[in-house]
Amino acid sequence: MASANDGDVRVTTEAFLVDPDTMTVEWMNEAAAAAAESRGSTARGRSVGSAVPLALELGLPEALREVAASGVARHLRTDVIGMARRSLVLVVSIHRLPDGRLLVLAEHAVDAGRGRPVRRAPGRRTGGSH
Repeated sequence: MASANDGDVRVTTEAFLVDPDTMTVEWMNEAAAAAAESRGSTARGRSVGSAVPLALELGLPEALREVAASGVARHLRTDVIGMARRSLVLVVSIHRLPDGRLLVLAEHAVDAGRGRPVRRAPGRRTGGSH
């Protein structure tokens, strides 16, 4: 069984520490840094809205303010690619840490059965007997 120290375990969850006053990224993990680099930018020191893909579609700026004020964790999701049988979704969790900073975790996941509704051909019936 592989351990995290073996070097062959790849973490795909992007993690950011966000200053709640300025809403800027203070720290990010290796996965987040690699993703930012692949987009041709760096997330550190930038607004979290520009660091996390689909931030506006997720309602991330508002959710960050809510978590900063209330301390109640929020979980957001949006379809990246929606298909009939499964979708690729972006799932984001926001937690307020004891020091007041916000921890943002973002991960792409395959979600079976939550894609667009299946369209049936006209005249075809489902279930029951004829």
